[in-house]
This record gives sequence, structure tokens and C-alpha cells, in this order.
Amino acid sequence: MVVRLGRHRLLALLCGILAALTLSTSTNAAPAQAGAVRTDAAAGWLARQLVDGERFEAVFDGVTYPDQGLTLDAVFAFAAAGVADDFGAQALAWATRPDVRDGYIGDGATEAYAGATAKLALAVAVRGGDPTDVGGVDLIARLRSLQDPAGRFTDRSAWGDFSNAFSQSFAILALDRTAQGAPAVAAGWLAGTRSAAAGAAALCLRRGRHRRRGAGVAGRRQPG
Repeated sequence: MVVRLGRHRLLALLCGILAALTLSTSTNAAPAQAGAVRTDAAAGWLARQLVDGERFEAVFDGVTYPDQGLTLDAVFAFAAAGVADDFGAQALAWATRPDVRDGYIGDGATEAYAGATAKLALAVAVRGGDPTDVGGVDLIARLRSLQDPAGRFTDRSAWGDFSNAFSQSFAILALDRTAQGAPAVAAGWLAGTRSAAAGAAALCLRRGRHRRRGAGVAGRRQPG
């Protein structure tokens, strides 16, 4: 049996379907729009915490120091969310100033810090810059020079080696963006630090995460 709908009934049915589709589209779009608003709000809050709109600072033993590592964390956050691009640019411009840069990654001669070098190289690359020429410094070449035969990236410093799993991870991420890529032995070394009970956290806890030590700005090594 063929069921024929009257003109008015057909029009009503089509209107109902259209309304349902419109409601469905609006319902699906609402969470995405709300998420975008929350992201913008979070980025705005983060940007307002920056000192002079360009950097974060940390207090150590009652003395305030510029915190390059935390500033780069903000650069990553802004880039990942695709918001506050101007603040990301200002923060990276500050972190790559020669005096600020060298206080963070070392002078490259007597002092060279693997984690900081890798993190800065990654931040530059994420923002579309060239990590092989950051104010005349080739961060990629320096980072590769800090890799030992076992694949681990270590600090070269009179204050000791504070490299850890975070340093290794940033190094792999930074080098993976280069034409030569990240050495397989480096990833292998990182994988080998896992323990059955605690995973990679064992090395992080044992070595300490980017602890301060004497070097860099005002005689203090800055955190990563």
C-alpha cells in the first residue's frame, strides 16, 4: 500500500525535520563554541600573569630571577591553543635575547645545559623560527654536541649534570623536527629509564627536575 501525504502534512514533516537538524547542529556547535571561549579566557589569564607582557619570574632564596623555562611553557601553551599569538611572540623574543638566552642555556663553552637548549630550540621551531640560528647560536648543533655515546643528552657544567628524562624528551622532540631527525639511540636511552613500578618517573625523581644551581643570570642557573 502506498501512503500519500497531503501537501500540508508533507510541509509540516519537512519543517519538523529541518527544525530537528537545526537543533542538532546548534547543540553540537555549542560545546565547541564554549570550549573556544574557555580557551581564550585561559590564555587571557595566562597572558596577564606575564611580567611586562613578556616573561615569568621566580623567587629563590628571597631573590627574584627571570624564569625562562616557565616563560617557554607559556609559549607552548599559546601555540598549542592557537591563541594569544602576540604574547607568544613577545615571550619568545625575550627568551632569545642574548643575555637572557645565555643565562638559560649556558655560554656554550664552559656551560651548556641540555634541557634548556632543547626546550628553547623546540619553542623556536614551534613558532616557525630557525633553531639553527638564534641570535647567531645554532641550538641544534649545540644540542647534538651534548649527546653521549649511549644516547643521553647531558649538561656540560662546572656545577654538575642535572639532565633528566625531561631534558631527554625535549631533546628528542626538538631534533625530531630537523631534517636529520632524532637519533634512535636517544629514544632508546629514554625508553630504558622506565621502571616496572614507576615508569620514567623514577629518573625524574632521582635527578630532580631542572633544579637551580649556580650559573646563569645573577649567578644562578635558571629552571627549565
